[in-house]
Amino acid sequence: EDGSGIIVRGYSISKTPLTVTLRTLLPFSSAVKTALDESTVGDIKRISDHELTFTTIPGQIVTVKLS
Repeated sequence: EDGSGIIVRGYSISKTPLTVTLRTLLPFSSAVKTALDESTVGDIKRISDHELTFTTIPGQIVTVKLS
């Protein structure tokens, strides 16, 4: 909403924890996990300018902000 960055949201339908790898066409310099209101709740491991990885738990809604 504040116009800075791109928000990506997903939902885990798995019954077990998953490791997710997200790849983008556009480069980004930072990635943070946010709450649904897009307030920052933690950092995410950035593998490269186009790739990041994080873990989800069953039934979790994940929101990531890329900037």
